[in-house]
Amino acid sequence: GLNAKLDWNGENTDASLLGIVYPFETHSPVDPRAVRVIDRINGVAQNRFGQTQPLVRFAGQFNNDASDYVGLIDRYWGDGYWGNPALGPTRAGPWFLTTMWYGVYYAMRQDFTPGTGDIDNHLFRLTRTADHNGPLGLGAEQMAPINSLQYPGQTDFTLQTAWPNAWESMSFYVDSVMAFLGYTPDAPGSTLRIKPRLPGAWPQMTFSNLHVGAQRANVKIERTAIGQVHTITKTTAGALNFDTVLRIVPGRTPCRVLVNGQPVTPVSVDTAIGAVRVTGTLNSAAGSVAVVRVDAFSPADVAGANQSVGSDGQLTADDIIVFLNWYFSTDARADVAGANQSPGPDTQFTADDIIVFLGAYFAGCP
Repeated sequence: GLNAKLDWNGENTDASLLGIVYPFETHSPVDPRAVRVIDRINGVAQNRFGQTQPLVRFAGQFNNDASDYVGLIDRYWGDGYWGNPALGPTRAGPWFLTTMWYGVYYAMRQDFTPGTGDIDNHLFRLTRTADHNGPLGLGAEQMAPINSLQYPGQTDFTLQTAWPNAWESMSFYVDSVMAFLGYTPDAPGSTLRIKPRLPGAWPQMTFSNLHVGAQRANVKIERTAIGQVHTITKTTAGALNFDTVLRIVPGRTPCRVLVNGQPVTPVSVDTAIGAVRVTGTLNSAAGSVAVVRVDAFSPADVAGANQSVGSDGQLTADDIIVFLNWYFSTDARADVAGANQSPGPDTQFTADDIIVFLGAYFAGCP
């Protein structure tokens, strides 16, 4: 039934059509029907009647419209609810919920696309809504165009709401933030399932006190120069598995995949988008940690041509020279080993660092 209605393509453009992707997940964000929905919202696709009905506010789209609405999302085409009659029947303000809903679509699409463009889109929409929060730090239902709802004696009224319905927007802030983690709780399977979506502008992000049945865990996602590291810390005693997806540069087969410093075989590798899925089990004790690391390049690939700094996909004498320069100048980048040649920095510069580096150098990559 949903497919038949979507294929008809005659409905008014309405943000609630995004519900097929989130929260109901009846369709993938890359399903052609879902793509047509987002294209119509973006104004790059027409309905069956040849009409273009965008919901995204663009610069200069409407005369006398509030300039700070650029990038925000209307509820449906022709929405006049609490509008300003002077601006025409469709000149109601954009909505908090619909703007975040639009962003979450792109957050979910990031699971199917390379890079960080889709999750960056989501972060932009979330930031734009937060820019319009009221003096208590709360969103509302809708943003009123240029104080059109101002009552006598008021100096400002750019947020309107039936305040008991403010939960719509405020609870979606929680959904929007959780979308960065891509978290699917699985209490029956005692498994923490995540598909983190780290925006390009963020070097790391941390989520605390995640619930999986009776278990609790903290998760830290970090981008490295050559890959990504996920640190999962269980804060309760009991059984807990993990199932996580790390992202690397597309087109590369991982050089190495490690859990707590030991090589493991990933469940799957999608080189087209740079997604590496890794599963495992934490120790049952409270405080148990799983450090999951994926490197797209050899950790010894520290130099490009002419000893420039940065991975170039090759291991040459330049890499050794750059590393030794770091080592003898006590540059923190040369602190690659702890005691007994264990991986990881220990804030000391010893022969172990050289041994670990050379081990990675001569091991190369698959």
